[in-house]
Amino acid sequence: MVNRFGETPTADTKMTLSSTLIETFPSLRDMSESGCVTWYSKGRHHRPATGFLEEHLRNIRKRMRRLIDAGPRRVEQPPTQRTIPDSSMPLEQVVEMAEWLKHNDQPLIQVEEFMLDTALYRARWVRENSGKSVHDVLQEFPQLTNPGMIAQDFQAIHPDSAMRLYQTWTPELEEKVLNLAAIERKLQVSTDGLGQGTR
Repeated sequence: MVNRFGETPTADTKMTLSSTLIETFPSLRDMSESGCVTWYSKGRHHRPATGFLEEHLRNIRKRMRRLIDAGPRRVEQPPTQRTIPDSSMPLEQVVEMAEWLKHNDQPLIQVEEFMLDTALYRARWVRENSGKSVHDVLQEFPQLTNPGMIAQDFQAIHPDSAMRLYQTWTPELEEKVLNLAAIERKLQVSTDGLGQGTR
């Protein structure tokens, strides 16, 4: 009603609402002749209107005035992003490794080593290009989907939190993730024999 008629609707509007209310829900009818005096009663002889509906509107008006009197609220700053540590390697060398990784997937030990050495560069690139799609990121860093690479990157970027990466998964969440992976046929192993907390 406030959205449609404002915070001070007419007496007729309030009366219509209260009578509609008791027509829709007869058990809310009171003992008065109209059956809706409890919900709304017009003011008479210099006395204000009464009833649950009128009281509710008064409370809404009070809250609105309080908000206006309080003035503009302080805008909360978005949480700051965790900083990515600086790499100890020269940027040119890291860029060369990243380029090599785009065109090579063997020898595996070299790929894993270069992936570790370029983890900070990759994290910074992804953050600076946050508008890029996952496809674009994988075009730039195709070896990122190799087994263990995302965990390795996380370890390099957040060494203090890396051990907690898997600890925060509740058993309920574990089950949901495994079920989704099984449904989408992306689960490479059987879940038989995997107990809670061992995944």
